[in-house]
Amino acid sequence: MNATTIQWYNENKLRRYPFDDTGTLVSDNGQQFPDSLIVDASFTLPEVHKDIYCSFIKISSNLITLGFVSSTAPLLVGTFNKVDIKPYVAYPLTAMTSNVSGWVVFGDINIPAGTYQFSSAGQGRLLQRVVNCIEVPKVTSIVKLGYPVSTGLDKLIRLKAGSGVTIRKHESLPNTIVIALQDPLSFVGPCNDLTDIGSNQVSVHSINKVRPDENGVITIRFT
Repeated sequence: MNATTIQWYNENKLRRYPFDDTGTLVSDNGQQFPDSLIVDASFTLPEVHKDIYCSFIKISSNLITLGFVSSTAPLLVGTFNKVDIKPYVAYPLTAMTSNVSGWVVFGDINIPAGTYQFSSAGQGRLLQRVVNCIEVPKVTSIVKLGYPVSTGLDKLIRLKAGSGVTIRKHESLPNTIVIALQDPLSFVGPCNDLTDIGSNQVSVHSINKVRPDENGVITIRFT
């Protein structure tokens, strides 16, 4: 760890970072949470949980336990033995819901024991710069044909594209796999000419409640 990083952590022990200055850090029972315990943090989660905040921190003689929630769900928790904690080292938190992750960095762990319960975001609010919002994957699991839906595939999986389908890595998101049609137009069947609604032929008025434009055209886009 370079001297600049160490100095930055030292400065964070004297201020609220990574907590927002607009948060009180005053617990439900009126205790002021010390700034020196947590000196850095980072969270990756869906947009729906961007209002993440610290809900509790419990400090005993041996353990430090903390949790983070949003307005809709519990998100992350962590329990750490004091004897195992090294200052200025990132420690991962345990996810309580899908598509979330995070870590915290401790500074001064030799502070008085206490329990700090924060029942509102206004108490334990985090800086937005430590919250990284991501788009939730459209596909979260793959199941082998004929197997129970609950038995998802994991570990090393080899994907083989069938006829007319391509499989590739996303250009800017290396952990994202894109499955697409090689030639989308080849999957569109023959369509009849536009039919006057006033004729004897039965016309299509809507598809899944989507109505045509003023020219009677319903556009289907394959993405």
